[in-house]
Amino acid sequence: MREQLEHLLKMAERPNISFQIVPLEVGATAGVLGGFALAQGCDMQDHVYLEDAVQGAVSAREEMVRGVNVIYDAIHKWAHPMHVSQRLVREVAAKYEDQ
Repeated sequence: MREQLEHLLKMAERPNISFQIVPLEVGATAGVLGGFALAQGCDMQDHVYLEDAVQGAVSAREEMVRGVNVIYDAIHKWAHPMHVSQRLVREVAAKYEDQ
């Protein structure tokens, strides 16, 4: 587990990768329905990758991208800032070193 957490922190050093932790106290959010990723670029249409328990799919359909953006915004409002999320991951990783 420690290695996975350290890898997450290492990946977050990249300019195009970030993560934010949503506190457990928030309860269930729309994000628990399945993973997703938003892809945006200068010379390309926005895309969304949606994942469920069975498969993943990519879509550029405007209504789908808009819907996932709404879900992302709702989750983002409850999430810790990046520096707090990274600190929490470091703290948990350190606990695994002590074992």
